[in-house]
Amino acid sequence: MPPPEWHLKFAQQMVDLADRERNYKSPWVACHAILRAFEEIIDAYGAQEDLHFHDIYPNEAWLKRIGWIRSSKLDLLKDWNDLTSLCALILTGQSGNVISQMLDIVRNRLGMTIH
Repeated sequence: MPPPEWHLKFAQQMVDLADRERNYKSPWVACHAILRAFEEIIDAYGAQEDLHFHDIYPNEAWLKRIGWIRSSKLDLLKDWNDLTSLCALILTGQSGNVISQMLDIVRNRLGMTIH
């Protein structure tokens, strides 16, 4: 099972992809990459507690991730809710600086030391 550092490396790759796609005016691709990066951040936190959500079907993994962050990582839940709300703005065509806001949330989380 991957260590937290592996998850964080993959998250950083997704952030880099989102940043590039934002420059190509691809908000959907950037949004997807950001959400994927945050999934890896959640998994990095979980890996520290020997939890590995990605070993099961994706929908079940998300149920377990959300249940876990609701019970013990409310700061991650707030960030996740903020990201999904911002992503919904892209759906309505309000991309403006939404990707920048999403990247800020994920970069801030990547900049934190995971304990």
